[in-house]
Amino acid sequence: MSPIDSRPPCLSCGSENLVKNGSTHHKKPKFKCRDCGRQFVEFSTQKYISDETKALIDRWLLEKISLAEISRITNVSRD
Repeated sequence: MSPIDSRPPCLSCGSENLVKNGSTHHKKPKFKCRDCGRQFVEFSTQKYISDETKALIDRWLLEKISLAEISRITNVSRD
């Protein structure tokens, strides 16, 4: 299997017209879609926070609940 065959499809448009675009500081390969221009890492460990969770956190902040408690309850980092 050649390295070209191991490239994932684009996460935005599904295109397979990709080019390798360097690597992260953790040595994971980065790719760039030639069709839509999106850059991505194949096996990203970044976790996205849903809009519902963001709204809940905002409400709790208005109620003056501590960041440590909100972080513990929602399992979202304080950063």
